[in-house]
Amino acid sequence: MRSELRAGLGFGRLPFLAIGALLVIFLLLPLLVIVPTSWTSGMLLEFPPRGFSLQWYDRMLADPTWTDPLKVSLKISFFAALLATTVGTAAALGMRRLTLGRGGALVRSLFILPMAIPYVSYALGMYNVFLDLPAGLSETIVPLILAQSLITFPLVYIVVSGALSGVDPRLASAASTLGARWPTVVWRIELPLVRPAILAGGLFAFATCFDEAVLAIFLAPIDQVTIAQQLYRSANEAIAPTLSAVSTSITLLAIVVLGLATLIGRRAGTRNGGTA
Repeated sequence: MRSELRAGLGFGRLPFLAIGALLVIFLLLPLLVIVPTSWTSGMLLEFPPRGFSLQWYDRMLADPTWTDPLKVSLKISFFAALLATTVGTAAALGMRRLTLGRGGALVRSLFILPMAIPYVSYALGMYNVFLDLPAGLSETIVPLILAQSLITFPLVYIVVSGALSGVDPRLASAASTLGARWPTVVWRIELPLVRPAILAGGLFAFATCFDEAVLAIFLAPIDQVTIAQQLYRSANEAIAPTLSAVSTSITLLAIVVLGLATLIGRRAGTRNGGTA
């Protein structure tokens, strides 16, 4: 396919390659500045950096100003991703069994609607909703967990639905004719076949929640600040090399999580393709 496309475009592909290269450089340019400045041996955030030192990473790991928000973000992201994975997988399994005709596309669009809503508008709406909760609940991380699980639910739904589309529906029919009820079919046949996709969707949800700041600004309690919030606050006070170290660490974590999720998703697609 690649050779046919290359032969068809000929030299006409060169402008596309040039534009693609420029876009890659544009996207990577912030990292090319942030990462080296986190290694500076100086006391100021400057590019190019002066010398090489890991002192700012040591300060980051030893400073509760950063370690406490990191723990809060990990906790919130884990529970939000767990809830989004559970609900997203259940929705994908349920939609697989529904026959909605032309209305099916509308229902699926509603499931992915949270991805299209601006986060600021969504955060304001969720903030007004959670104002009606009891004070003991509204002042905890529960509202933020629920809000982040709602915006990441579509990611899990899309990934799991895509994996289920590659599962032969005749497997469930055959199990039903042998006397297996639908809970058994789901637990013993469908879920094992799409388990890698569920894990990949959960990792995507975790990475999205960990890096999310808008909802955290509106819904996080005062005494529990996320790492994204702390970055915003520190950037408003002073630009120090510690910010580069924290940003580099978060970026590295996101790359690892997203890379792992992509690898698992590809393996799931290959497995389902072989099964189909």
